[in-house]
Amino acid sequence: MTRRGVDLALRAVSKRYSGGAGTGIVLDDIDLRVSAGDYVVVIGRSGSGKSTLLNLLGGLDRPSSGAVLVDERNLGAMSERELATLRRCQIGFVFQAFNLIPTLTVEENLLVPLQLNGVDRRAASARVGRVLHDAGMAGLQARFPEELSGGEQQRVAVLRAIVHEPDVVIADEPTGNLDLATARQTLELLESFAGKADRSLVMATHSQEVMGRARRVLEIRAGRLYEVDTRGQSR
Repeated sequence: MTRRGVDLALRAVSKRYSGGAGTGIVLDDIDLRVSAGDYVVVIGRSGSGKSTLLNLLGGLDRPSSGAVLVDERNLGAMSERELATLRRCQIGFVFQAFNLIPTLTVEENLLVPLQLNGVDRRAASARVGRVLHDAGMAGLQARFPEELSGGEQQRVAVLRAIVHEPDVVIADEPTGNLDLATARQTLELLESFAGKADRSLVMATHSQEVMGRARRVLEIRAGRLYEVDTRGQSR
């Protein structure tokens, strides 16, 4: 059977938060489609709603109104257990904070998503060894996170997000705390995954270099979403 990937969509999605100062609108009536195999970058000022958008796409948050769809399945109609299964099997997450488990080695951190998905221990170990080798990190498998540099930890976090071969990876500022050379290595890991077998990559960033590498660039301004052309003009 040929792998097809998944399509993500937001239909008339709004997100509001209530606080001491009243209700604020973060995202306002947004429509978006991310097709299988797409490479999309989301930009915008700090606090503009980039992380909120990614959390909605990944089923980590629910909209105040509208619908979030994965292959026409409405996430709002799913139970928490169904959402957890969707995230565990079909979505990989990379955050600016590495979120590695400090008491586990690199190899053990990468085994976690495979074990959660019921992959046989021997097959899981072989897959982890393969992805570490392909990423040039085979010598790090027995180390603990605190023994790694920041760049190495982020690359392990990327490998953890892709080792179970999800349909889409959602990355929130994955190169924000990295130097240029390490940021490029991290991007290459993400991009080597994106597009293969119709897998998708959706990334929030401030990096001009990342913007230049994506197929599509979207900008959030005043709660609305705009497509950005190759000359950097929103429309």
